[in-house]
Amino acid sequence: MMALHWMANGVGYELTSTDVCDARGHALAAAETLGLGAGMNARIAAEVAGPGASARWVRQCLGIDVA
Repeated sequence: MMALHWMANGVGYELTSTDVCDARGHALAAAETLGLGAGMNARIAAEVAGPGASARWVRQCLGIDVA
């Protein structure tokens, strides 16, 4: 989930939507393994919230908050 946080804050070099989706997939898989799957999508949405262009792009890639 930290990878998504940093992606949403503009840290990364030539990221693609595949990178964003892969990071979410890994976060969800880890949460499920730890028994923390419930509510993880909401936690991810909170982690990538923000007004910046990078945050908007990450949310768009994840299908979150798309207007």
